[in-house]
Amino acid sequence: MERWNRVYDLLNQNNVKVTFGLNALAGRKKMDDEGNALWGGVWDFTNARDFINYTISRGATPRFLGTGQ
Repeated sequence: MERWNRVYDLLNQNNVKVTFGLNALAGRKKMDDEGNALWGGVWDFTNARDFINYTISRGATPRFLGTGQ
């Protein structure tokens, strides 16, 4: 998380608010080899959960977190 600490500190020092999305493909498998964006299986959310919890522990309040298409 060292790199995230540096980014977070820079944003915080400059009063910058950032909105970003989460990758919901961790743990899932590509279901189609023909170039289609079809993925199946269960999302392994543990890295996203840990990242969010760590960020909150630093005093940040997530503005928006999405796993959009």
